[in-house]
Amino acid sequence: MKKFNFLLVVMLLLMGGLVTISSCKKDDDSPSKTKMISGKNFYVKSMKIDPPVTSVTGVTVTDLYPFTPDCVKDNFITYNENGTFVEDEGASKCEPGDPQTINGTWEFLSDETQLMMTYDTLYQLYNLDHLTNSILKLSFSQKANFGEGEKLYHVIIESEAR
Repeated sequence: MKKFNFLLVVMLLLMGGLVTISSCKKDDDSPSKTKMISGKNFYVKSMKIDPPVTSVTGVTVTDLYPFTPDCVKDNFITYNENGTFVEDEGASKCEPGDPQTINGTWEFLSDETQLMMTYDTLYQLYNLDHLTNSILKLSFSQKANFGEGEKLYHVIIESEAR
């Protein structure tokens, strides 16, 4: 009888262990990228540029944001879950006649590693470098001439939700 009880206890422990192990699947409660980007006002806080630009006074510039006019620094973008966005001029507009808002569409591409934004027939494709509930980091490459001849620049725009 003792042998039977011992085997019964061992079997119950093993079965209990198997049930516990099989029920311990990893829960993925992290929000989707669409949820993380949607419904927040994202304000730009830096615009890094590589290679750096040398100003007229000889200063090497790696962040264009400090040189951005105040009337642009209060602008924000709100991404909606339905794939639309609103770009808002904020409290101060650089040109009084400009519209307060511009509407467009957005979508993730390439397994959510890129963000496509479309305004009317114009579009901009960004690499999605980092996304949390409060930080959005996008990058792109573009040729430009900052007085040193045309070069290919890599720009990283970091925005924060407020």
